[in-house]
Amino acid sequence: MNVRTLSAIALGLMGAFALAGSGMTRDEVLKAEGYIKPSAEIEKAVMAPWNKNVMGGSLNSQKTHMLITDAGGLVGLEALGRNHRILGGMAIDLVAERDRDLTIRSLDGMSVIEVATGAVIAIQLPKGVEANGPRWSPDGLKIAFVGVTERETSLYVADAKTGKVKKVMDGLRMTEVTSMDWLADSKRVVVPVRPEGLKMPVFGQLPMGPKVRNSDVKPDPLRTWQSMLETPEDIALLKYLLTAQIGIVDTDNGRMKRIGEPRMLMSVDAGPFAKGFIVNEHEGEFSYLFPASSMATKRSLLDENGKEVAVLAYSGRREVPIKKEDQPITRTGLQWRPDGAGLSYLRDEELPKDSKEKAKKQLVLWKAPFGKDDIEVVFEQADAFSLVGYGSDEQSVAISKVNGKKTEFSVFKLGDKTEPKKVWETSSDTDFYSSPGTLMFETKPGFGRVVRMSADAGSVFLSGTRYFKNPEELAPRPFVDRLKLDGEMKPERLWESSADAFESVDMLDDGTKWLINRQSATMMPQIFFKSGSSEKQLTNNVDYLPEISGATRKRIVVTRADGFKFHVNVTIPAGAYKAPAFFWFYPTEYTDQKVYDESQRTHNKNRFPVVRSSSPEILLKEGYVVVDPECPITGSETEANNTFTHQLRNNLSAVIDALAEEGWIDRNKLSIGGHSYGAFGTATALIHTPFFKAGIAGAGNYNRSYTPFGFQREPRSLWVAREMYQDISAVWHAEKLTGALLMYHGMQDQNMGTFPEHSERMFMALEALGKPAALYMYPFEDHGQIAMETRLDMWARWIAWLDKWVKNPDVPKQEESKPEGGIPPLAWKVDLQG
Repeated sequence: MNVRTLSAIALGLMGAFALAGSGMTRDEVLKAEGYIKPSAEIEKAVMAPWNKNVMGGSLNSQKTHMLITDAGGLVGLEALGRNHRILGGMAIDLVAERDRDLTIRSLDGMSVIEVATGAVIAIQLPKGVEANGPRWSPDGLKIAFVGVTERETSLYVADAKTGKVKKVMDGLRMTEVTSMDWLADSKRVVVPVRPEGLKMPVFGQLPMGPKVRNSDVKPDPLRTWQSMLETPEDIALLKYLLTAQIGIVDTDNGRMKRIGEPRMLMSVDAGPFAKGFIVNEHEGEFSYLFPASSMATKRSLLDENGKEVAVLAYSGRREVPIKKEDQPITRTGLQWRPDGAGLSYLRDEELPKDSKEKAKKQLVLWKAPFGKDDIEVVFEQADAFSLVGYGSDEQSVAISKVNGKKTEFSVFKLGDKTEPKKVWETSSDTDFYSSPGTLMFETKPGFGRVVRMSADAGSVFLSGTRYFKNPEELAPRPFVDRLKLDGEMKPERLWESSADAFESVDMLDDGTKWLINRQSATMMPQIFFKSGSSEKQLTNNVDYLPEISGATRKRIVVTRADGFKFHVNVTIPAGAYKAPAFFWFYPTEYTDQKVYDESQRTHNKNRFPVVRSSSPEILLKEGYVVVDPECPITGSETEANNTFTHQLRNNLSAVIDALAEEGWIDRNKLSIGGHSYGAFGTATALIHTPFFKAGIAGAGNYNRSYTPFGFQREPRSLWVAREMYQDISAVWHAEKLTGALLMYHGMQDQNMGTFPEHSERMFMALEALGKPAALYMYPFEDHGQIAMETRLDMWARWIAWLDKWVKNPDVPKQEESKPEGGIPPLAWKVDLQG
């Protein structure tokens, strides 16, 4: 059974979907206990198979074939709800003992496209197997990937020419290390494997003891992490699940060599020919107050047999700090040489202690077996320099040094004793609109990241984007230049995006063959193969919602009462005039107008408006104008939140006035929504402004005392800025709420500062105060909702909520009432000056 598919058995257990579009009233939709669906039209929009479109791919080393993947549609609730635990911030599938993401975010399919012809070879996945993390072999002929079933995590290899797949081995241990790497021979793969004899710890039915916490009486601001380790049993279970061993597998015959001892692996970086391994691992010190990723770790170098030959770094929190004399030697820029010769790093020249000479900066080679005497100086000079990278020819080395405001780039060949040749320079004074680009890099499977060079190693390439001072008229234009290594420092433009489309490219040779990804505001992204003057379209991507992508879109500048100018994006359904509107926003902090304006320089008017299952633009189908306003909150880090509510109110007031003046919206039928910090902003808008009849707030924080050591860009603690924390906490002002607030939250929200209790407590406050509110808590969901059942349910309830309170509200009975105690009626006064 496909692990992502909702089975008939599971459907039977949960009960069938209720259909919001099949006779249910909006109140029945809002009160329904089970999962429900929206109307057929909205369901079709939410379930549109965008995953079938090809938006990009991975090229093989020869750049003749491109691997494309199908990420699948929305995950089924059955897969999302499979037995798992979140331990110290790490979500682990307990059935298959692997990272939960491998279960819920695997690929539904893979194919290979021959770029010159467009011919497609489907990778023939075995029945019931889903793929993760596909990797090209260095020779470009094979693809290794992790195959997952309900209980197994296995290594598979596909033949890129035929699409045929074979299983190489079972028993991968992918709880934290979730990928594999080819070695340079295109035959062997490095993978994390389950240690022999490792058994899950067994615990009794009763707890080992009480939950114990003791402070260390040291000031140490704590962030509000979720799902921390709670008990000694949790720690023992996590250690078991993290423990893995390095394995080298021969993909021809499945034979495996185990490297070194089992350890709690975090990452493995193997040398091109497996002569050594750089390993990051947990050292076993875990905490009840901090996530596992924050605790003590060690980075070390292992030889080809897995013996530790050097500690490279200690990091993370630990009970006993590492003594100064035990700190490892600093090796700057440590990386494997792409020619397989060993490790490369920068150091200062070693001089006698009584020497008065200034130490030179050295680039050295550290050869296997990585002893103290296995170091060779490759290059040295008196001036400090940085290693930019090794060339794709495996013989060239690019370095840089800072000279005043300039950064100078030079290149030399390994073994060449002549002075490096200066080939390029940049300046910190360079205008944003005159950027010369940066060096192009590429990843060579089995070898690592290298500077891309021409076939004759006589040129490097620069890539960048040309921006213009009025992006509303002139869109960004990516480019690629060739820079000859002759010292002339005169780049030659090989390619630049056209003005009426946004194009990005993969260069297939030295500048005559290209893979172009092209889109515009009205053209769905498509991939083309270009050779010389001829061009062939390789993809046939489909716009599944042309009525939304083709809707009228406006981008305007509004000015709030204090003179601050900002942008608003508006999407208008066909024929709309003074229509109900839905605002979807996210407050963002800026120091001042200049910083805000700089953030807008990269606006791209040529991007196609792709719609997704969570896109608020789906509400166009219900007749709403969808407003996406910038919401700048300005001031220094210690000032912005002091006036947060005033600035938010003034922003929204300016937007509403501008849009109403254009005749696009009915200011008496407005709603607002947002997710995370946008949910916080939504509740604030309903409390501190009279503008909105309804709000939709997802995974929000409504009580800032739950994040007492700062949030967003706010550095002050609750005890330093007590009044500010109170002023911007929605629950402290819930009695002022106007409009009706719908809240939704994932029940396993792991985002820092937005644990589910926020929404539950806010709902209880609104219920007690007699305010119109609804709360939907979604099982198994994290900070973002991904299950098909959840998405459909959300849309059904959102539409019913907005219809009830905004588009078609009930006409209240005209009865005169006088309050008897309790909360008096509110008199609104809009502060336009902040």
